[in-house]
Amino acid sequence: MLINVRSGQIDGSLPEAIGFAVGVAETVKNATGVELGVWQSLYGRPLGTLAWSATVESIAELVGVNQKLAEDATYLEQSDAARSLFIPGSFEDQLTQVVHTAGTPGTMAFVQAISAVAAPGKQGDAMAWGVEMADYASGVTGNAVTFGARQFAEAGQVGWITGYADADAIDASQAAQSSDAGYAERLVAGAGLFIPGTASSMLSQRLN
Repeated sequence: MLINVRSGQIDGSLPEAIGFAVGVAETVKNATGVELGVWQSLYGRPLGTLAWSATVESIAELVGVNQKLAEDATYLEQSDAARSLFIPGSFEDQLTQVVHTAGTPGTMAFVQAISAVAAPGKQGDAMAWGVEMADYASGVTGNAVTFGARQFAEAGQVGWITGYADADAIDASQAAQSSDAGYAERLVAGAGLFIPGTASSMLSQRLN
C-alpha cells in the first residue's frame, strides 16, 4: 500500500484556496473513485501549506489515476483557475510505502507525521526499530500509528503517521508518552540508528 501526498503553499486568499482544495478533492473522487483527504498544516511546515492525501495499492494504480485526471475537463479547469492561489514552484509530491500499521485506523481529524533518515549501514535495524516503535506508541496512546519508507526520496528516509480523532487526543497522547518510561527508553535505544539532525515532525488538520 502507498500513501501519496501532494502539498503546496498558499499565495492568495486562504478561504478561496481551501474552497478549491476541498472542491477539487471531490472532483478527483468523481473522476477516479479515489478519496482524497484535504489537510492544512498547523505546525512543522510553512504557514499556508495545504495538502491532499490518497491511499493506493500500487504505482500502477497511481499512474492510472493521474492519467484519468489528465483527461478530465472539470479537473483541468479547476486546476488552471486556481494557479494564482498558490506560490509557483511550491508544490511537492511525497510517496510512502506502508510497512506496518499498529492499531485500528479510525476517523482522523488531525495527523502527526514524524520522519528521519536512517544512518548508512543501519537501514535494516532502523526499519525494525520503526515497526517496534509504532507498535509501542500505539499501545501506550491508543492511537493508530502507520510506519513507512519514503519512495523516490533521500535514501533511508522513514516516517510514522499518527491519527487523532480530535485535539484532546493529541494532548492525551503526548501526556501518555511523556509519562511512560518504556517509551523514553526505546527512543534512547534508537538514537544511533538515524543521521543526527534529520528528524522532523509536523501536525495537520483535516478540512474535509
